[in-house]
Amino acid sequence: MNAREEKKWSDYGKSRLISRNRLLFPHHRIVTQYFLDFFKDLDVNLKILDIGCGDGFFMELLRDLGFKNIKGIDISVSMLEKAKEKGLDVEKKDIYDIDDKEKYSVVLVMDVLEHLEKPEEALKKIYNILNPQGFLYMNIPICDSLSLRLWRLLSGQTRAELVRGCDET
Repeated sequence: MNAREEKKWSDYGKSRLISRNRLLFPHHRIVTQYFLDFFKDLDVNLKILDIGCGDGFFMELLRDLGFKNIKGIDISVSMLEKAKEKGLDVEKKDIYDIDDKEKYSVVLVMDVLEHLEKPEEALKKIYNILNPQGFLYMNIPICDSLSLRLWRLLSGQTRAELVRGCDET
């Protein structure tokens, strides 16, 4: 990743809402409830990687559920600082630089795939780091609501441009 991209994501992290405000949005409350319902009965010893962990919101939820082996990566230094303040195990790393030798039971990709330049390559990378019985838990925002269609029409953005920028958190 070049210095310009790095600065963009660091600035992005500074402009995003912090975790405690995330639940103000109905969509995020629904996503969070589904997430908690899904993970609440799983083995807390699963090895989990949160790709694009941001400030560690989902990692923190997992920790609160009792999960012990959670790691996060992100390219936004400002977001990683927030995650570290919460005592989370995070590091600055691009998805494309993940070591294929390290295997995980669960990979989280929450509102990240739509921002990637090469999503196909990212999905291949995720497949390669999953244990044979492992799984990907992913969320992709719906950027085709009536209000966003109107915005796209008025702004002249393509659907791809809108999806890459579609984020409330």
